[in-house]
Amino acid sequence: MICDTEAKPNVEINGSISYVAQKPWIMNATIKENILLDKALVERNYNEALRTSCLQSDINILINGDETQIGKIIDNFLVCSHLIKGEKGVNLSGGQKSRIALARAIYANSDIYLLDDPLSAVDAHVAKTILEQGLCGLLQDKTRVLVTHKLESLRYVDYIYIFKAGQIVAEGSFAEITQTSYYKDIELNTKNTTNETEQETKENNSSQKNTENENETTSASSTEKKQSSIHEKEEVVDEIMLEEDRQNGAVTFAVWKSFFSYYGSFKYICLILFGNEK
Repeated sequence: MICDTEAKPNVEINGSISYVAQKPWIMNATIKENILLDKALVERNYNEALRTSCLQSDINILINGDETQIGKIIDNFLVCSHLIKGEKGVNLSGGQKSRIALARAIYANSDIYLLDDPLSAVDAHVAKTILEQGLCGLLQDKTRVLVTHKLESLRYVDYIYIFKAGQIVAEGSFAEITQTSYYKDIELNTKNTTNETEQETKENNSSQKNTENENETTSASSTEKKQSSIHEKEEVVDEIMLEEDRQNGAVTFAVWKSFFSYYGSFKYICLILFGNEK
């Protein structure tokens, strides 16, 4: 048998496909419209999609619920246009957008699911819930292809491929993969990255505390200097007041002489005094 190495690969797909991109695609519409995507509303399936994608709690805190407007240009045109209609728009986090895209795929009830790392933007406990209730729960009878960098997600899958530089370097079940050198290298790098992140966080917190302490010390020192300066000024004022208080008693002849000199001489003072008498 001769194999034609130059032949192009052929992919056959049997069934419908739902694709969840790593960067979720969101329409400028309501949350419900983003999930239904022009499909008819089936309440039971819709509620299941919200539950298994962990979206219900997010929707509950919104004033307009799943009728809230979202979209890429929510910061300018979309908000303004919908405020004119009496509605409100909101900005969503990356994790919320990923879960909306995931809810859309779940609601589509496709045969094949291509999931390009949709759990990278969500918390660990949310990812665990989505895996258990969604991908391994509601969709357990579907074909699911999950791309992920989260090692904790691998225990939920049936078969694993490890890629390096676009090539498959290891494959097998979770138990088999964990024994390979590739998995151990990835695990080690993940731990090192986590430790570095934690160390950076500790250093940032420590630096922030030191800065706060320095600011408090500087502020206290500045306050002490101001108070010291105030006390010094008060002491100077007191000394001046004491000096003025010591000059008491009868008015001396020198003072009267200085006073009269401002009016010319004694003869003018006498004329003024005697000229006013009648």
